Amino acid sequence: MIIDGGMRIVRWALSSGVGRDDGGHTLWAHKGGTVMEQRELWRKYTAWPFLIGVPFFLFILWKPLFILDPTNIAWLLTGDPGQHLTGWHQFRMDEWRFPLMEQALAGYPASMSAVFTDSNPLFSLFFKVFRSFLPPHFQFVGLWYLLGLFLNYLVLYRTLRLFSSSRSLCLLGATLISIFPPLFFRDVHDTLTAHFLINLLLYFIFKDEKRYTYPAIAALCALTVSIHFYFLLFALLTTPTKLFYERGFNRGSVSSAFLWLGINIFCALVMMTLLGYWGYKGEVGGFGLFSMNLNALINPLGLSRLLPTLPLGTDGQYEGYQYLGLGWMLFLVWSLLTPRHVLLRRQFWALLLCFFLPLTLLSLSNSVYWGDRLLFKVPLPRVLQYVGDTLRASGRFFWGVGYGLMLLAFKKVFAGQKGGLVAVAVALCLGVQFYDVRLSRYPQDVLFPASRLAAVMERQSGRPTHVNTSLLLYSEYISTPFYVDLLYLADRKIPVTGLYAAREKKDALRLSCKDSLVAGGMCLVPRRNLFALPGEAFVVEIPGYLVASSSPLEGARRAAEIEPAISFTGAELAFSPENVRRQGNSVVSGEQGGIVTFGPYLNVPPGMYLIKVSYSATEGSEVFFDVFSNRHPSLYTQYTPSPSETVFYCRVELEQPVPDLEIRTFINGKGSLAVHGLTIKKES
Repeated sequence: MIIDGGMRIVRWALSSGVGRDDGGHTLWAHKGGTVMEQRELWRKYTAWPFLIGVPFFLFILWKPLFILDPTNIAWLLTGDPGQHLTGWHQFRMDEWRFPLMEQALAGYPASMSAVFTDSNPLFSLFFKVFRSFLPPHFQFVGLWYLLGLFLNYLVLYRTLRLFSSSRSLCLLGATLISIFPPLFFRDVHDTLTAHFLINLLLYFIFKDEKRYTYPAIAALCALTVSIHFYFLLFALLTTPTKLFYERGFNRGSVSSAFLWLGINIFCALVMMTLLGYWGYKGEVGGFGLFSMNLNALINPLGLSRLLPTLPLGTDGQYEGYQYLGLGWMLFLVWSLLTPRHVLLRRQFWALLLCFFLPLTLLSLSNSVYWGDRLLFKVPLPRVLQYVGDTLRASGRFFWGVGYGLMLLAFKKVFAGQKGGLVAVAVALCLGVQFYDVRLSRYPQDVLFPASRLAAVMERQSGRPTHVNTSLLLYSEYISTPFYVDLLYLADRKIPVTGLYAAREKKDALRLSCKDSLVAGGMCLVPRRNLFALPGEAFVVEIPGYLVASSSPLEGARRAAEIEPAISFTGAELAFSPENVRRQGNSVVSGEQGGIVTFGPYLNVPPGMYLIKVSYSATEGSEVFFDVFSNRHPSLYTQYTPSPSETVFYCRVELEQPVPDLEIRTFINGKGSLAVHGLTIKKES
């Protein structure tokens, strides 16, 4: 069935105008045929090697071949890719549930949907059916990258065939459009490389209206949310764009647009219900932080051999990466100089108002930047702000505008220029694009490390009910050792409480270490969160962590027997690199005054604590320290030591638990401050 489906796709890609003259009459009626017929047949099948070879060539320029090995998972065990892999593996090892993507090996004592670990619901569901036949550790990300390039090239070729009968020109054009830098830049989110969905929607906009057009778009609305939610907006905008593109702005087309938009939303909601999208917290903030900068089209962020990197307005504007490449820019300029109009007035306004303009405004957000300058910010009503925060990484939405402009440029050039000139110009732009854009962002082929928990679990007298990971910080959640531990636990079907995910369940219950130990679980605790452990817990130290259990472990000791002190070097504390530099194990402030170090966000119970800060300051400088908590602002206490001292001591009594204790250091701008270390000791 899969092979038959693949053959149907290839036949669809090659079918346009093959074997027919300008009047639509068949040129041959039997296998033998004349020389002209055989020549046409030969031309038909010469597209096959390009449709297969070009995407594969782009793939090997972009990724190493070892990622196609489904048993090689070590290259994925870092950052966001590790989140996607472990989410899929936990989903695979768990039993079938409803909603379909629900799994109980994370989010203990509840469950969570693997949709929010960005684990490609479409492929996860497909491969879970065959889990009994899969190797112990299995990844499909490499296959997904290759399949995405293949489908994107196929759809682009098929769309260009709507504008030209020349297969060679369409193959050249599809190759140029395929080298779209944002596709290769955002590869850390494998599902977001499914740009073929955007181009398939554009194909339906440009193709003549058929009976199946609008049902097909409705089906794509369901498909998009089974890959990544961000593609749904492109699909929802496609139906009104297509209706107004074909029929103009009138009462009938407006009524049809509302009808089909309702059907599209219904199809998406049904699929989202089946997959388990509901019951999760929306994002607070983010709209405007992850936006597109006005310089995005010419800002390569290091992926160009010819253009320099330009400044960004926020730390999150990498999500609005939209560099076109010099080859794209040259072709777009040439198309503007081509004196030919290929759109009717209604078609122009439909594309502009229903597709290009909404996507552009969302990408820019309500905070518009040119470089690092905020030009203006538009205040939004609470409802619109909530919608924007839900979309969050809005800078991605300009992808549809980029592809749409290039397809329009080819439509115009094909209609207004001679074929030979077009071929030379496209080949020239393709060469410039290839040279300018750096495609290779290779992952490293590394060995799969052993789990740190293996030896500890062997000492456990019984199987723990769960492992509490709620006290880990973000940097620990996305580290390779933690991902390896998650795979180890999932293999044994032991659930964990915490997991790095895109959204958190509204009714998620955060268990304390004491709750977990009482329930027969184990706790994975960073050394910096020693104070969160009950004194009676049995503790084993592994690299970077403490493993606590309520039952005796071989080689374990009671938490109360561990010295109740936590130390950090200055370089281990959080600091702003714009004004502070690392110097060995210390950090030193620059000329600009303000905060020097902050953190370490300790989770501490009530009690009396001795705080020691080792530092040195230049003569005449004014320094001060404070103890602070975002959760408990009333805790705030400020201290001003003498600059001549090198060690500062203070005692702080906490009357209630504090989950984010900070000790911050400041300088007023005169002189410099070096922070060498921080020690916090629990005295009672």
